[in-house]
Amino acid sequence: MAKEVSVRLHDELDVLEERRGKVEEENRHLTDLLEQADRKQFRLEIEVDKLRDKVGFIVFYTSLTLYFYSPKVIVFEHLSLISNAYFKTIP
Repeated sequence: MAKEVSVRLHDELDVLEERRGKVEEENRHLTDLLEQADRKQFRLEIEVDKLRDKVGFIVFYTSLTLYFYSPKVIVFEHLSLISNAYFKTIP
């Protein structure tokens, strides 16, 4: 009787060891996937920051371009040139 119990316990221990090994392997695999995802997220965040900087520069440059080439500014620049020329002729 004791021998049968010992064999049965030994078999259960083998099954549990096998399950533990599978769980550890799955855990390693999931850890690797998580690390890969973290690295990818980090690279994507850097890329988003670069793109955000580029878009910010484009918006800034576009707003400057629109400001300097808007009709209002052109008129003011023209009036400024005229007034400078007028005041230079006054003795």
